[in-house]
Amino acid sequence: MSYPEYSCNNGPVEELVDELLQKIPGAVSIIGSAMIVLDVVGKLRRGGQTDPYQRIMLGMSFFDMIHSFFDSVLGSWLVPSQSGWLMAAGNQASCSTKDSLLHLVILELL
Repeated sequence: MSYPEYSCNNGPVEELVDELLQKIPGAVSIIGSAMIVLDVVGKLRRGGQTDPYQRIMLGMSFFDMIHSFFDSVLGSWLVPSQSGWLMAAGNQASCSTKDSLLHLVILELL
């Protein structure tokens, strides 16, 4: 298998390691952010008060879950399969959708 000139990897093993090093921390990030979201939403449902810090963390954790899911976990699966990337199984529409959602998440940082 020939690698495109934009590939930073020397072989399929390194490409697989890169994919796993992206997907595993992404999954851990989703779990951590979900715990924060559940904690704050649970306080709100019980009628408890939340301070501004908790509400900010709620918003940031929500958008972090979206970012981690689409960028880290799904990552290359949404890239068009014609690109030659490892695990690429998407099409142009899935790639465009992923990019649109990631731009939405970037706005959260502003």
